[in-house]
Amino acid sequence: MMRNFEQYPRKIIDPLGLPYDYGSVMHCHKLAFSRNGKPTIMPKNRSVEIGQRYKLSAIDARTVKL
Repeated sequence: MMRNFEQYPRKIIDPLGLPYDYGSVMHCHKLAFSRNGKPTIMPKNRSVEIGQRYKLSAIDARTVKL
């Protein structure tokens, strides 16, 4: 499970030059893999919600079109 949380350089994770997508359908929920009910992932920008699975975000859709 720990490999799900590995950090990589920006040039590897952002080859298309798109901004970070908090709303991506691929983004884990803040409680993903938690054993104690506490967040395992906290966004730097605390005003955003992460981990929705309902629809493609605008950036997801743009990425698919590329």
